[in-house]
Amino acid sequence: MRTYLAAFIISLMASLILVPVVKRMAFRLKAFGQGEALPIPRLGGVAVYFSFLLPLIGLFFYENGVSVLFWNEAKLCLGIFLGGTFILLLGVWDDLKNLSPWRKLMIEFLIASFVYACGFKIGHISSPSLEKAFSLGIFSFPVTLLWIVGLMNAVNLIDGIDGLACGISLFVVVTLGSIAFMTGQSLTILLCVALAGSLLGFIRYNFNPAQIYLGDSGSLLLGYLLSIFSIWGSNKASTMVAFLTPMVALGLPIIDMVVSMSRRYFSGVPIFKGDREHIHHRLKGMGFSQRKVVLLLYGFCILLNGLALFLYVSNNPHLILVFIALCSLLGLKYLGYLKPHVFKDRIEEFGKIRKERFYRYILRELVKGLKTPALEERVWHLTREFSEKADFDYARLEMENLSKSIEWSRSGLEGTLHPYTQIILPLLVDLKVIGKIELRKVHAPLDPSQKDHALFLGADLLTREIAKVVEASFAQVK
Repeated sequence: MRTYLAAFIISLMASLILVPVVKRMAFRLKAFGQGEALPIPRLGGVAVYFSFLLPLIGLFFYENGVSVLFWNEAKLCLGIFLGGTFILLLGVWDDLKNLSPWRKLMIEFLIASFVYACGFKIGHISSPSLEKAFSLGIFSFPVTLLWIVGLMNAVNLIDGIDGLACGISLFVVVTLGSIAFMTGQSLTILLCVALAGSLLGFIRYNFNPAQIYLGDSGSLLLGYLLSIFSIWGSNKASTMVAFLTPMVALGLPIIDMVVSMSRRYFSGVPIFKGDREHIHHRLKGMGFSQRKVVLLLYGFCILLNGLALFLYVSNNPHLILVFIALCSLLGLKYLGYLKPHVFKDRIEEFGKIRKERFYRYILRELVKGLKTPALEERVWHLTREFSEKADFDYARLEMENLSKSIEWSRSGLEGTLHPYTQIILPLLVDLKVIGKIELRKVHAPLDPSQKDHALFLGADLLTREIAKVVEASFAQVK
């Protein structure tokens, strides 16, 4: 216990001393936060990391029961510290040079792969519904990489307001340390205690009004360390909810990341494009001051971490997970993320995009399979096969140079009077109308408009493809 207390005090004091030093260094390097009235230095991760390392380095020169564990777990410790150093350097590079998102992501995956090779693996997934955890097998590698890289970017995303990422990381590391204490993981306790002291010292300068920011060097580092601690703790523990617990504890950054990426994806915006639609931005937009926003999110994080601990010791975690899910959904609805009409619009837009890709795929494959040189047969093949594969019920093509119009209808619908929706589009070649295409789709009597977009899109793509075939045929004749 004295070792843990000493590690906490040393990292706390080191953080309080190092932050002003790093602050002056950041000013000299002109590493400032963007969009601020007054320049606020970044690179806070440098102070956090070195104050975290200081008490751990001291144990190499002071032998006791805890320090022996470093040598017993030398490979894992090497993975933690080398991986952390690489992440810190990546973050500093990004703070100074502003790396492209894709380059940064690629390097993050490389570092996560190195850490995996050092022994940090998610080899199984626990579930409250199962008697025991099930093995991931070959999927261990991608799942581990997604967990590490995902948490790094989740913490990075919530680092948009003074003290938020630092405070939430502090609560989470206390929870992970508590779980390690309950399961007798001495080395994990030491790492969590050292990081907690470092964060507590840093938040003195990072809370509103902030004197220094974590920067990417700090937010990526914290996400990395939390992911590593959670993997180590869940692998050492035997309870079936060992891995669910850190997921709940890290709920706020995970929820914010998932909501942000989903929102951008369904809106057609690049998922790495920054915006001001995160949870903390929504709360500020509701009129809360920056301090109140941070305190509200601190409260939610404390609730999640308390539930995570209760989940860990509970014999029946199902109700806890349901309660967490309901609270999260209500919170997202309150913040305006779950608007039914917006969600419906996004789903419809996504469906239209998928439908267009499907139609283009059909036409691409049909054109590849065209073997006959005769224009009439090529056009007939395209019209009939596309209409059938695209799930239309009737197609008619009238075009110059054809002996007669081409007409097709789905088997069983010939001569019937089913209600239908139709679209007729002109066939243009060199800006001259040389024919027209008509497509129909049978619908339910009370549902006449659901197929309009699909009909128009199908007819438009088909006319364009037939026009290309006709132009190519005319070019060969010339």
